[in-house]
Amino acid sequence: MKSFWNFLRNNKLYAGINLIGLTVSMAFVLLLAVYIQRQLSTDSFQKNADRIYAVASEDNVNMGYWLDKHLKNNFPEIEKGCCVANIASAAAFNINGERVYGSTMAADSTFFEMFSYDLVEGNKADWLVSWDRCMVSREFANAHFSDKDPLGQIISLNYEGSFQLTVCGVYEDFGNSILKAPDVLIRGDIMPKINSSHDEYMSNAGGGVCFVMTYPGADLQARQSDILDWCEENFWVYKSQYDNVRLIPLRNMYFLDDGNKDWTETIQFGNRSFVNLLLAMCILLLAFAVLNYINMTTALTGFRAKEMATRRLVGVRHLDATGHPAGRSALPSGLPHVGISSVHLQSYYACQCAAGTGLYRDTRNPVRHRTGPADSTGSAHRDCARYAQAQDQDGL
Repeated sequence: MKSFWNFLRNNKLYAGINLIGLTVSMAFVLLLAVYIQRQLSTDSFQKNADRIYAVASEDNVNMGYWLDKHLKNNFPEIEKGCCVANIASAAAFNINGERVYGSTMAADSTFFEMFSYDLVEGNKADWLVSWDRCMVSREFANAHFSDKDPLGQIISLNYEGSFQLTVCGVYEDFGNSILKAPDVLIRGDIMPKINSSHDEYMSNAGGGVCFVMTYPGADLQARQSDILDWCEENFWVYKSQYDNVRLIPLRNMYFLDDGNKDWTETIQFGNRSFVNLLLAMCILLLAFAVLNYINMTTALTGFRAKEMATRRLVGVRHLDATGHPAGRSALPSGLPHVGISSVHLQSYYACQCAAGTGLYRDTRNPVRHRTGPADSTGSAHRDCARYAQAQDQDGL
């Protein structure tokens, strides 16, 4: 076994194995880095993220669907409110006589004014026109309106009744966001038509997720106790069950650890502990990759030293003999000054190796079986002698 490893270390196969290990390690590092970066940047594209809060109870994030409207009317710090609720993961639609299914979400008219989701087609102002407007995702539009323009098309929602809806826009699939991406987005005004408990008295205390957006510079957190007092006086569930109101910043929603139950399955949460574990693995793999590169470079030093000595023996100029290895050292590292310095050390080591093996023992007595001119050996020896003298003067 020992002889086998010695064989690997004395051959370029060893360097090849290290190169493969380095490539695999860096590939995993890049994949993990992309995933971690995406997790940590959830909802970073929201322009109003610093002003948006989710209003939640102590153990879940669901509230009555119209709570945002009541809070806006009673607290001047709030500029807009929007409740969002997942209706069904596979609601039935009739499109041109064909029955199709798609996940469906309801949102208030202020949805696109608060959240920064992009439209592929249509105008966000059309969303405000009436309750019977809807928007569809790009994927849903490509699947069911591939041969025609989806804007202005009439689709029928068959869920607790039949509702004729006009498509007024196509949005980019929700990506890197806490909101689960729906196929069809409908107006929240339909909620009481679907279920009478979604009334303005909030008979259904967990109808959706309530978001509010404050005016710039307003401090809504300072009014938390006042909001709790209002809920205890006007929201029936606070008279019998809930004791606390949480105002959760949008940027903190994704990695919410406590009280992150969502009965409507509108929000998708992340796991901060898992992301931290992946980050630690990424750093560890990067350290292994660096060590592997150092190991590979060390293994190749002997080969490069012998190569430079041989090239000098056959009469190659000093610059050409060291320039080729310099390029191979500097290019992978991306640090030319480090690469050039390593080449000088390798050149010095090459001369020492050659001297140690008897190649440059005496310029007046050239080695046998040399393939270059007689003076090339002497020139190489003089170069090594000058190099050693320079290093001695520099204190090396």
